[in-house]
Amino acid sequence: MATTVCNESIDQLQNQVRESLGAFRSQREETDRVAALKAAQRLVNALQKPQDSVYHLAYSPTHAMCVRIALDMDIFATLTERNGPVSLDDLAAVKKASPILVERVLRILVGIDYMANVTRASISRLR
Repeated sequence: MATTVCNESIDQLQNQVRESLGAFRSQREETDRVAALKAAQRLVNALQKPQDSVYHLAYSPTHAMCVRIALDMDIFATLTERNGPVSLDDLAAVKKASPILVERVLRILVGIDYMANVTRASISRLR
């Protein structure tokens, strides 16, 4: 019975996401965007296990610190300016940083969906 209630709840949340996205797509109003975002977050929360919430809470300071380091190293600005693949060495050279440090920061940023496509050879774009 609990599984049925859970599935029904998830189905309702999924419908709310669809409806709010439809409203946003058709009207492009800020209130519709916020409603769609909130509906999507409620669906994510329903799907998360308690361990997921604890993980996010425990590692959020690390995530914030990596974003701050990337800002200080002009990583976001460099990727935006170049608008194409940029090597780790080139990103590190902007602030004369260690490519190893840059790579470690970028791994975290990819993990929290701030960046995409990180390889040793290049970083291609922001998400």
